[in-house]
Amino acid sequence: MSVSTPFLHTIQPVSEDRPAEAVAREILALIRSEYRYTIADLCRMFCCERQWIEDFFVPNIRHIHVNHFFMSYIIQQFADRLTPEEQSHLIHGHYFLSDVDLGRFWRENASAAVKCRTVDLADYLTDGRSRKSLSVEKARHEAAKRAKGEGQRHDAEMRRLLTSEGYMLYTYRTQFTRFLWQPVPLPELSPRTIRSLVSTTQYQRRNGLPSNGVARKRLMERGSVQIKLGGKTLWVEAPAPDGVWTVPTGTLP
Repeated sequence: MSVSTPFLHTIQPVSEDRPAEAVAREILALIRSEYRYTIADLCRMFCCERQWIEDFFVPNIRHIHVNHFFMSYIIQQFADRLTPEEQSHLIHGHYFLSDVDLGRFWRENASAAVKCRTVDLADYLTDGRSRKSLSVEKARHEAAKRAKGEGQRHDAEMRRLLTSEGYMLYTYRTQFTRFLWQPVPLPELSPRTIRSLVSTTQYQRRNGLPSNGVARKRLMERGSVQIKLGGKTLWVEAPAPDGVWTVPTGTLP
């Protein structure tokens, strides 16, 4: 049914003892049991163009190829037994890739690293200082940062609010781009990871940022995991920081 590759699952063709219905049932069983992903699915998952999937994924992941005859046959003969998603897959996809083998391919070919992690300055308050006082200072500084003398006033207040370690973390918050990339365990290709995967451009557009550079900087400073796969860069997007005043710092605690 397709050009032979080491990763092509061969489906025996129609013969005198094997009618088209038997082949169609086998194809449908394979799609439902393991070969769940179409090329369109992987394009959405990995935020990429179709050609990259065809060149990089298909030759290296177990898959089946369904020709036009059996796509039409299954849709017509099994219409009342197909889910809307299965119908869509059969209409738009010829290649169906193994979800199990995709996990193997991901583990063997992807790498993960982070630039920094985030900390909450509220965890570094001096004795007697409250989280509310830090929150008030943050709001005051953001509202008046352009005012004359604000920088000096704010610096003095942060020295009073924070321990020496906390003040150092605050002082170096803008220099996180100098931190070294640190390898981290590769996330499993779980539904949660898949939902969090994003390209720099996709993140930029989703958040209304002015450029890829700004998007990349925000992803790094929030501790998002950078994924390298097949010459492309993706991110496992970290959730927005939760704290009174979160800042980026090195990856080592």
